[in-house]
Amino acid sequence: MNQSLTYEFDQVMAQATSAGTFVSKATFQTRTNTTSAAGQVDLTDWNNVAGLVNIPCMLSVESVFRPNQAAVVRNPNDWKTLGLLHLLLNGYYPGALQQYTVLVDGNRYEIMAVEFDSQKQQTRLGVRYYTQ
Repeated sequence: MNQSLTYEFDQVMAQATSAGTFVSKATFQTRTNTTSAAGQVDLTDWNNVAGLVNIPCMLSVESVFRPNQAAVVRNPNDWKTLGLLHLLLNGYYPGALQQYTVLVDGNRYEIMAVEFDSQKQQTRLGVRYYTQ
């Protein structure tokens, strides 16, 4: 009798895919590292990371354990609000690094954490964004 759980582990992502949960696309990007005439790093130009383009994914709300009192910054002219999300990629992508940013459906997110499951089936990220 085979009591291995390997078959069940391999089915997790297949079942999530067949359920239609991966409705978004993620593209990882890195800075061009060009500088302006004043010597400032250009943060407006980005390059796609090879092998990490148009990956099926899903975004969800990241649950926090307590209200984040620092999530809103009130300035004299505007408010800035921090948003935290959980990003699940459909597959194992060891090349996904925290130093990149990720575009999901045209919106740029800063990567705060990257983790992989022990069976190398999925990649999970903690991402953040700011709104004004």
